[in-house]
Amino acid sequence: IGAVAALGGLTALVKGALDAAGALTDMSTQLGLSAENLQAFQFAFRQAGVGADEFTQAMTIFSDNLAQAVAGTGPLVAVIKKFGLDAKALAADPAAAVEKFADVIAGLSNQTQRLQVARDLFGRGGGKFVSTLTLGSEGIRKLREEAEQTGAVLSNALIARGDELGDAFDNATQIIQSQFTRALIELGPTLVDTANKIAAATKSLADFVVEMLKMRSQGRMQEIIEELHDVS
Repeated sequence: IGAVAALGGLTALVKGALDAAGALTDMSTQLGLSAENLQAFQFAFRQAGVGADEFTQAMTIFSDNLAQAVAGTGPLVAVIKKFGLDAKALAADPAAAVEKFADVIAGLSNQTQRLQVARDLFGRGGGKFVSTLTLGSEGIRKLREEAEQTGAVLSNALIARGDELGDAFDNATQIIQSQFTRALIELGPTLVDTANKIAAATKSLADFVVEMLKMRSQGRMQEIIEELHDVS
C-alpha cells in the first residue's frame, strides 16, 4: 500500500511539473514573450509583491494595450507620443517594451506620474509594478541575471520539451482510462452475474440463520411447555 501511495504521489508530482511547463508555454504564446523572458519578469515583479495571478492579468492588459496603440487607440497612445516611442516596434517585442517603459518611468521624478504611466501600461494593478519599473531596464536585467543564476528561469528548450511530454502524458492517461472503461464494460455481464450470485448466496445464508433462530426459539418454547406440564 505504501508503495502504491508513493507511486501515486510521484505521478502527481510529475504531472504537476509538466502542467506547469504547458501553462508557461501557453502564457508566453498569448503574451508574445519567450518562456525565459516570461519567467524572468515573473521573478522581477515578484520582488515587489506581485502575485502570479496579478502578473498574468497585468501582462495580458499590457499586451492588449500595445495592440491597441498600434491601431492608434487605447491608453498608451498618449504615453507613446509623449515620450517619442514607436508603437509597432514596442508591440513587436513586448520584452523590450517592458524595459523601454521601465526607463521611461525611472526618468520621471514625480511618483504620481509614475503611478499613472504604470496604470496606463498594466491597468488598475499597475501601481504594484512601479517599484520594480523604477529600477529601469538595467535594474530589471540585473534581476533577470539573479533569476537565471538561482535557477528560477528554465530554458525555452526545456519548457518546450516539458510541454510536449505533458501532452504525451495526458494522451497516455486518456488511453489508459479508455481501456480500463472498455474492460469494465466488457466484463459488465460477468460482474453483474457474480454480484447477483453473491446477493443470492447472502440471502440464502440470511434465511438459513433466521430459520435456525426460529428453530432454536421453538425448541425453547417446547421445553417451557413441558416443564409447566410436569409441574402441574
